[in-house]
Amino acid sequence: MLRRLGITALLLLSGCGRDKVTAPILGIRGPVVLVGYLTDGTGRPIGTRVFAQADGVPVELVSNAGVVATTHTQNGRYAFAGMPRGSYKVRTQVTYDLVAETRTLTVTDALVIEADTLRLQSRGDLYPIPNPFTSSLFTTFEMSGSVQASLRVLDPSGAPIRTLLEGRFPQGLNGITWDGTDARGVPVPGGFYWLTLDDGQATRAQLVFRE
Repeated sequence: MLRRLGITALLLLSGCGRDKVTAPILGIRGPVVLVGYLTDGTGRPIGTRVFAQADGVPVELVSNAGVVATTHTQNGRYAFAGMPRGSYKVRTQVTYDLVAETRTLTVTDALVIEADTLRLQSRGDLYPIPNPFTSSLFTTFEMSGSVQASLRVLDPSGAPIRTLLEGRFPQGLNGITWDGTDARGVPVPGGFYWLTLDDGQATRAQLVFRE
């Protein structure tokens, strides 16, 4: 009898220990989708590519105190874990004005919150031809006046890898060829890149795919 009581007590004690170890791990996770517009070799639109498996897209967890954590997507998804209870937003951005952000998410006692999709979409009259490309692409764009601007290629994290043009662009139609190399002249690998034109007022951005 005493032996049975001793075993029961040990089981109860071990059960209490498990309860302490299995406290809820709070977290937020969700998908990131990129949208680019495709063209053939003549510049004719041939559709839209919705890219939902991107690696390396930076994602920030933001509270009232500012950015509290950062991560990067893996196969198009991000995850944050272990944050205190509270209210947060999740955001990703390519440039200062090309940003996608979730609604406010309140972390309470849920194990994981599944957030809305963060969607970064190409915009503006910046026309890479062809897209996707293999070795090089030609880009055209219109300037309404002679202004200071920069045309750059950014990697998936938004970091610049090549400045194609910088200075005062003439009014009217402009164009330039990118040979698919970085600032050192080394060919960039296959994948996706952002082509951006910033005139100080707004950014035009197009997602380009190298095959």
